[in-house]
Amino acid sequence: MHDADESLATSVVEAPAELDEQNKRDYRFNMVACIIDDGGYAGGISLLSMTTILPLFVRQLTDSAFLVGLIPAIYWAGIFLPQLFVARLVSHFPRLRPWVMSIAFFERIFLVLLAPLTLWLWQKPGALLVAFFLMWTGYALSTGLNFATYLGLVAKIIPANRRGLLYGLSGALGGVLGVAGAKLAEYLLQDGGMPYGFAWCFGIGSAVLAVTVVPLGFVREPVGKPPEERPHAGPRQIVRLLRGDPAFARFVWGCIAYAFAGAAPAFYTVHAIDHLGATAADVARFTAVLTATTVVTAPAWGWLADRTGNRRVVLGSAILAGMGLLVALLAPSLGWFYLVFALNAAASPGMGFAVANIILEYGPGAKAPAYVAVHSSCTMPASALAPLLAGGLAQTAGYHAVFVAGAILAGLAILGYWRAPEPRERALG
Repeated sequence: MHDADESLATSVVEAPAELDEQNKRDYRFNMVACIIDDGGYAGGISLLSMTTILPLFVRQLTDSAFLVGLIPAIYWAGIFLPQLFVARLVSHFPRLRPWVMSIAFFERIFLVLLAPLTLWLWQKPGALLVAFFLMWTGYALSTGLNFATYLGLVAKIIPANRRGLLYGLSGALGGVLGVAGAKLAEYLLQDGGMPYGFAWCFGIGSAVLAVTVVPLGFVREPVGKPPEERPHAGPRQIVRLLRGDPAFARFVWGCIAYAFAGAAPAFYTVHAIDHLGATAADVARFTAVLTATTVVTAPAWGWLADRTGNRRVVLGSAILAGMGLLVALLAPSLGWFYLVFALNAAASPGMGFAVANIILEYGPGAKAPAYVAVHSSCTMPASALAPLLAGGLAQTAGYHAVFVAGAILAGLAILGYWRAPEPRERALG
């Protein structure tokens, strides 16, 4: 729900940039609630990391690189498919909070069930794989149902010029919790992790998610006015908007290339295991590097976004991600993969919130639903398809081929972002 690169697909009234005294009190309360929720989410989900923990879990049940690639593919498909109808469903809701909290409950139920299922089925790898992917699909679809609505809620209660601060502070909190979780995971997975280590990771991670979402249920949300026109992004609407806004089109093409490049990091862990001798304890330490890096980079990206614009954050994040792919390709030993995961972690928080924010800057106010819907319709199918293609490529040509393709695509993404102007400067012009 919180680690995706999309935003408001429902039409809501944004929080005002200038606040009166009552709004200031509400803003402070909402900011604290959102920091706890978003930071807690990042900390809890680190124990179910798609980059480290879950690939290790699946790798212990199967040798198939395709199934490892299925983890992010299901996640992104689950994010995208519900948005085809949920935006219209919730766009008339005067308040988004009840929907967000109801769906958040189901998100966490699917993850909680992974712990007992692992204990029950660990001696039947095939059955456990089926159960895992069913629960993961349920979680992904629930996240997709909440995805745009959650970010729409944030847009209503946190002013645009303070969201960089929100995501920076929550990213730092999530990083601190994640470091603690990674040290715990290292202890739990030291004997290989199956079944008790993974069950504890899934159970504790889910518990953190369940506790830290509670403050979100008490945020002070203003009543929203239903939109006159509900968001839609069919082929004609996509072509019309992209032709009419070439700057946004270049940005979207960069995002599509980045979505395909983003499939490669899912194979960092299995490559390190298969070819560089990484153990379960090493994978836990990789997770610690991921989260520790986030502690430093998330506030830095937030500071940079608020002061210089989100384009520089997106561009810088893409450059770091491309560097990570090059290091993974050339790494002669396991030690280099700590740098690989650090570069990947440095890129993720900046890309995560800056893309969401910059879309609302390219298409502000009443234009926001159309811009968000077009971006989502163009990039999320790529995010879902890319891991399947990468898994097939890894199965036939090896992990290095995946990293080469990822580095090339990251370069194309950097080019697209470089040619897309800063929307704040465009607005001033």
